[in-house]
This record gives sequence, C-alpha cells and structure tokens, in this order.
Amino acid sequence: MDDVEAMAHEREPCNIAMGRCYDQEKLQSALGYSQGAYAKSTTEKLMPNIAIYCRTPIRMGAKTEVVHVINVVGYAFDVPEQPDWQYFLPVRLGTPKWDELAKRFAQ
Repeated sequence: MDDVEAMAHEREPCNIAMGRCYDQEKLQSALGYSQGAYAKSTTEKLMPNIAIYCRTPIRMGAKTEVVHVINVVGYAFDVPEQPDWQYFLPVRLGTPKWDELAKRFAQ
C-alpha cells in the first residue's frame, strides 16, 4: 500500500496534541492497526498530507440535508512529539526545511 492509500485507510479516531483519545487495543483488534499512518513519519520523511471530500446526507431531526464534508490532515506543531515538529523544527528562514515548509503550505 503506498503512503497516500495508507493515510486514507489508517486513520486515528482522535489525536489532539499526540493525545490519542481512543482505545488503541480496540482499534488494533477491529482494523489491524493501533495508530494512524502519519505515525510512520520520521525526521527524514513525512507521510503525505491529504484531504478527503465527500458529499453526504445528514439527518437533523426529521429533516435531511446533503452536506459537503472535507477531512484534512494538517500540519501540527503543538508538542515536540508530533511528527511535523520533529521533521521541520528548528526551522530557520532561508534553509532547505524553511523552503520545503513554505512550498508545502503553498500547495
């Protein structure tokens, strides 16, 4: 499975500042992994940032509406344990890491 497919399939239910607010053992048992694919990032290589869009019906009481939903894997620099922090920081203006980060944000 390539990295983009892994990012789409191996998702964490909730990860806020590296606090995994879910039962990793249950996720492992149900889906065969305990952490999302982004955890495979290293200080040398980040997993890709992706966005997934879907148009889906949503029910609000007796009323059903069609809504547009987008799920985005964004960069996170909240805590030093995050892969983005470990890959990019420290970053200094004019360095290759700075140029890479600026290019990625421009996409």
